[in-house]
Amino acid sequence: MTVTKQELSACTSILIGKKASIDGSTIIGRNEDAKSAWPKHLVIHPRTKIPNHTFTSNDTGLKLNLPEVAYKYSATPEWTDKFGLFEEDGINEYGVACQQPNQLTPTKGFSVLIRS
Repeated sequence: MTVTKQELSACTSILIGKKASIDGSTIIGRNEDAKSAWPKHLVIHPRTKIPNHTFTSNDTGLKLNLPEVAYKYSATPEWTDKFGLFEEDGINEYGVACQQPNQLTPTKGFSVLIRS
């Protein structure tokens, strides 16, 4: 039998809806195991109108149609956007929480959406 060492990188997330928290808060928590020191920061994006109603990925060129209005939401992007904008989690003004990606989810690109 051969035993090999395997390096794993697995982010962990927790989403708590307002019915599960004591004070009715929607709570989101996430760690990132990609690097030992890969800081994030909290930003709040205001509600805004989207001028051309399209999103184009800088990485793949994928284009998506967007609604006219983007709701206010929180996000925790990386400290730099050198490799892209990775806002992996957040809660919008209506209490909808989203977290992505987790490497150990059953399907690549799988997201969890919870209406709190």
